[in-house]
Amino acid sequence: MSEYEGSVYLRDFCFAFPDSETPFLKNIDISINKGEFVIITGPSSSGKSTLALCLVGIYPKVLGGSTSGTIKVGGLNVHKVETEDISTKAGIVFQDPDSQFCNLFVDEEVAFGPENLLVKATEISDRVNKYLKFVNLPKYNNKKIAELSGGQKQRVAIASVLAMEPEILILDQPTANLDPSGKEDIYETLYKLNQETGLTLILIEHQIDELIKYVDKLIIMEDGKVIESGVPRDIFRHKSQQLEQDYGLWVPEICRLSFAIEETGFEFDRFPITVQEFVEQKEILFPCLSSTKTIEKKENYAKKTALEIKDLSFGYSSQKKLLQDLSLSINKGSIIAVMGENGSGKTTLSMNIIGLLKSQSGTIILDSQDITDQKVSHRCRKIGYVFQYPDHQFITNSVAEEIAYGLKQTSLSQQQIDDIVKDTLKTVELEGLEERHPLTLGMGEKRRLSIATMIVQRPQILILDEPSAGLDYKNCKHMMDIILKMCKEGVTIIMITHTTYLVAKYADAVILLDKGQKVFDGKPEDLFNNLEAIKTKAIEKPEILKVFDCINSKGKIMDQCLVADDLIEALNRR
Repeated sequence: MSEYEGSVYLRDFCFAFPDSETPFLKNIDISINKGEFVIITGPSSSGKSTLALCLVGIYPKVLGGSTSGTIKVGGLNVHKVETEDISTKAGIVFQDPDSQFCNLFVDEEVAFGPENLLVKATEISDRVNKYLKFVNLPKYNNKKIAELSGGQKQRVAIASVLAMEPEILILDQPTANLDPSGKEDIYETLYKLNQETGLTLILIEHQIDELIKYVDKLIIMEDGKVIESGVPRDIFRHKSQQLEQDYGLWVPEICRLSFAIEETGFEFDRFPITVQEFVEQKEILFPCLSSTKTIEKKENYAKKTALEIKDLSFGYSSQKKLLQDLSLSINKGSIIAVMGENGSGKTTLSMNIIGLLKSQSGTIILDSQDITDQKVSHRCRKIGYVFQYPDHQFITNSVAEEIAYGLKQTSLSQQQIDDIVKDTLKTVELEGLEERHPLTLGMGEKRRLSIATMIVQRPQILILDEPSAGLDYKNCKHMMDIILKMCKEGVTIIMITHTTYLVAKYADAVILLDKGQKVFDGKPEDLFNNLEAIKTKAIEKPEILKVFDCINSKGKIMDQCLVADDLIEALNRR
C-alpha cells in the first residue's frame, strides 16, 4: 500500500519527549487501511497512548517533543497541519474521561466538538440526541457530568467524539470502567458503525477477549516499538506463551487454552480464538479434555468478621436512594468482589464505608466497633482506599514523597520513614523512580504507587476501585500478588470491579448490587452459574465457563473451572 492510500500511514516514525534526545517511539512502521478495525495492545508504558496522541497531533504540537519520519492521518501530513485540521479527520477518546470534559452538563459536552467545527445548530442538536442514544444514554442530556458514574462518564466521552463524525476514531481503553453489558453494547455498536459507514477504528486495549471477533488487525507494541502486526489468529497461534510470559500481555483466555492444548500434541484445523470456534471442534477435543481433573479452590481466610454493614441507605435526595437497606458481612483476610451495572451503587457503597459520603441510615461496624459517626480522618487510619483513577489521589511532586506523605502524619522518625519508603518501593517494583513526578508514570506504575501509599498505612481494610483498569497482565498479576500477601497478613480486600477474570481467579466471595440493593452474596462459581444474576447483565460468564457449558451440555464430560489457568494446570498434570 502506498503512503497515500491508507487511513493511517507511518514510516520510520520516531518521537522524543521534550528535553530528551532519545526517542521514546522508535522507527514505527504502521499501515492501516480505510475501514479497518484495529487493536493496538502491549505492556504498560510501551508507547500505545503516546502513539495515539501523535496521531492526532497533540504530540508534539501541543505538549511538545520532537519527531522524525513520516506520519499521515486521513491523507494529512501531521507534520505540516494544525491540530484543528487533524480533528476533522481523526478523533480521540482518552483513557480518563474526566481529562477531556470541558462542560458541566452532558448535552453541552457532546455539542462542544461540533460547535467548534462550525456545524449548524439544528444538526448539532440532532447529533447530540443521536450519539447519546448510541451510547445508551438517551435521557441524560441535562444531567450534570459530575454526578455520573465512571462508566457513564466514559459513554459521554465516546459520544462527544462521535458527534464530530471523524473518519478515524481512536479510543484509548474506552470501556475500562464499563460493566459487561455496556462493553458489549459499545463494541457491537462500534463494529456496526465500522461496517456500515467505513469508519476506521483504532482501539488501544489490554484485555481483548470480547473484541477479538471483530478485529481485522492486531498491532503489538513493546518499549516504543512495534513488535508484531498482523491477523490475531496467526499471532496468538504461534506466540501466545511468549506474549504472556516475555511481554506480560493479556492473551485472550480461549487463545491461551487453545495454545496449551496444541502444546500437548493436538493440532486444530483452524486455531480457535472465540468460544464458538472452540466448541465447534468439541467432538475431536473430547479425548483431550475428558480425562482432565481440576482442583477445587480452597478458602484461605479465617471465618472472623472484619466489616459488617446493617440496613445502610444513602441518596443525594430523599426521593432517590442510591443504596437501599443494604446489609452485608465480610470476613477478615478475604478478597470480596463488588459487582454491578454502572450506577448500581458500587462506588457509592465504598464512599460510605470510608466516610466520604454520609449514610442517611444504617450502621457500619469495623472490627466490632461502630464507626458510623466517625469522621474520614479517623476511618482512614484503618481503611485504605485506592481510587478508580490513580491521578485523582496524588498530591506531591515525587514518588518517594507520595509514599512518605501519610507516614509524616505519624510519630515515626525520618529514618524510619525512609526505611519504610525504601522497602515499599522494592515491594511494588518502583525502585529507581523515587524522584519521578507521579503524573509522569505509566498507568501500571501509577496503580502500583497508589497501592503503595495505602500499604504503608497498614490498613485493616483496603478498598480498590477498578484495580485492573489500564494494567497489562504482568502488572495486574504483580498487583494481585501484593494483594494476596496482604490477605495472608490479615488485611481484608474489597475489590470493585467489572473484570470477570479477577473475580473468577481471586475473589473468595462476590456481592452483586442492582439499583442500590444486594441481589447476590456468595461464591464466584455460584454467581456465574446463577441464571437470574446473569440476566441482570451486570456480569458475564467467564470464557472458560462458557466452554464447559457447551462441552457438558449433553452430560458431564469434565469438572468445571472458571479460568484458563486452572484448566491449563490440569492439562499439564495429566
